Amino acid sequence: LLRSATGEPGCVTLIAESRMLYCTGVDATTAIEGFPFTGVTDLSAIYCEEHAAPTIRNCVFRENHAHANGWAGGATCLESSPVFEHCLFEANTSWMMNVGGIFLWHCSATVTHCTFRHNSGDAVMCGSGSLRMEHATFVSSSNWANRLFLGWGATAWIDNCIFAYNYEAVYCY
Repeated sequence: LLRSATGEPGCVTLIAESRMLYCTGVDATTAIEGFPFTGVTDLSAIYCEEHAAPTIRNCVFRENHAHANGWAGGATCLESSPVFEHCLFEANTSWMMNVGGIFLWHCSATVTHCTFRHNSGDAVMCGSGSLRMEHATFVSSSNWANRLFLGWGATAWIDNCIFAYNYEAVYCY
């Protein structure tokens, strides 16, 4: 368990220009709880690969910009099984894949009770994997931003989610 002192993101300040947290080979007993991931300007704030299966809980991803090799401003997961619970993804951007919140490739991911607000491009992109999403909220005030994108054979189970003020809610390719 990697946890802030109180379990709340407001009690810690993390500053990094590049990736803040790299997860590889961790199993489902690994939990990351109560951290703010803000201001990353090069890669994704969190990067998971090689079958990593962390639970990321009660974290805030705000104003991160994946510029070079980052697929999403918030979190990029490749061939992993991440669980995101009670997280906020707000005002994140990406230059390469145009995914603000979470990029999932060949993953089996779960997203519950998360809010995606004012992210540039897609809030969540799931390609060639599976996604279980419950009680998530997608809110945007700009054109086509902040949608859920499913592509390249991805499958999804979506339950009790809210899509408000988005040009598109879910896009399947």
